[in-house]
Amino acid sequence: MKKLLAVATLSLLALVSTHVNAQTYMEIGHTSADYNNTIIYSGNSYNLTASPTAIRGIFGYELNPNFNLEGMLAQGLSSSNMSVSGISTPVELKLDTMYGIYAKPKVQIAPDWEAFARIGYVHIKGTSSYKNTSSSDSGNSFSYGVGMSYAINKQLSVNLDAMSYYDKNSVTATGTTIGIGYKF
Repeated sequence: MKKLLAVATLSLLALVSTHVNAQTYMEIGHTSADYNNTIIYSGNSYNLTASPTAIRGIFGYELNPNFNLEGMLAQGLSSSNMSVSGISTPVELKLDTMYGIYAKPKVQIAPDWEAFARIGYVHIKGTSSYKNTSSSDSGNSFSYGVGMSYAINKQLSVNLDAMSYYDKNSVTATGTTIGIGYKF
């Protein structure tokens, strides 16, 4: 699956580079993530939560005024202590990396405002650690979200979105990102 995602991302970049008059853009933003995992142990249900942060970059290509294709890459910034059913623990969780590819339908709702959705596929890797011991895990998932963008001028914009990055087997990873965009 990693190879398929890498080929799709490279295909997107090749598509962008073949169109001289293409509207390409980049976005960079700060992501506040929320990790949730429900586990059953000895017949009891426990909710594990953490809120690490990341820096996220998006490279996009506007196919038409209402549809874009995007590649996304995120790198963890800070870890977060995990809580077990609301009780803080010394175990830390860090988002190591995340990458994906998205379709982005969008609509202009006012002269400088745009609403959009993102629908795609993501690979995510995280590490939990306690003292000198750590454990990493990764996975792929369908990913989606919604957001808004405000155009400061023809090239710069401010963006806000809420995403579901991972949702499988009682594990979810969501995030809210605020960032700035630049059209080339």
